[in-house]
Amino acid sequence: MSQTETSNENAVYRRSAPRVKLAIDSVFMGMDGRQQITLLDLSESGARVAFSEPPKERAGFISWMEFETFGDVVWQEGLYVGLKFDRPISSEWLESTQARVTDADSYRHEMLLKEAMEWVGT
Repeated sequence: MSQTETSNENAVYRRSAPRVKLAIDSVFMGMDGRQQITLLDLSESGARVAFSEPPKERAGFISWMEFETFGDVVWQEGLYVGLKFDRPISSEWLESTQARVTDADSYRHEMLLKEAMEWVGT
């Protein structure tokens, strides 16, 4: 796929739904097997992910937490890939993912703060 084709696809598949910023380990599963990915952001219609090596497939299932959906690669820049889901995910999936990631981030922040305070003797 040429850079021009990729740019044209970007224009066609540009999302209008709000996105949730993330950084969670996930899996992309295609006909050639599984690849570990990082889910960077998520909307009802698609996702932006980072592969550790170039993707082997142009379509497959993305799995995170207890959720899974099918998507097509609509753009790629190096190891970063945009996926368009074949069907929109529910707003409940989006909200649940955001809430669980936010809770985990808050917990990690509290633990780091507690450790820092113990280290300085407060």
